[in-house]
Amino acid sequence: MYINNKHTITVEEYDQTMFRFKHLPQVCMTYTTHMCLSLRLSALFFKGSVQAFIHAFIPDVLTKSSSTVNQTVTEIIEASGCRKDPKDSEL
Repeated sequence: MYINNKHTITVEEYDQTMFRFKHLPQVCMTYTTHMCLSLRLSALFFKGSVQAFIHAFIPDVLTKSSSTVNQTVTEIIEASGCRKDPKDSEL
């Protein structure tokens, strides 16, 4: 909880009033939730990038790593938030 000059507000209320991003309501996430999700995806992409780099030079190792990372990222994105506009395919 944060204390604003006149009243106490929750973390979610603080997130919603501090920043007015258009994207966050489209995916039904708070700033903090979205940040955590994006950082998690960033870590997965980094791991996948390192694995793909290694695989480029040694083709017999990490043969399914890119597919695995892709599948994991897809599952995480599909399970998170929502999409208010069906045409919006980006997170």
